[in-house]
Amino acid sequence: MGRFTSLFEFLSGLVLRDNKEMKLQMEKRQWIFIYVSLVL
Repeated sequence: MGRFTSLFEFLSGLVLRDNKEMKLQMEKRQWIFIYVSLVL
């Protein structure tokens, strides 16, 4: 669960950094996150 949480924090950090296209970026990150959580 710790690895899962840190991954989520990492993705959240990327989203916050890309503030201009935040909605688009969030959708992309969400799909990456779903994909990664399925793989793990």
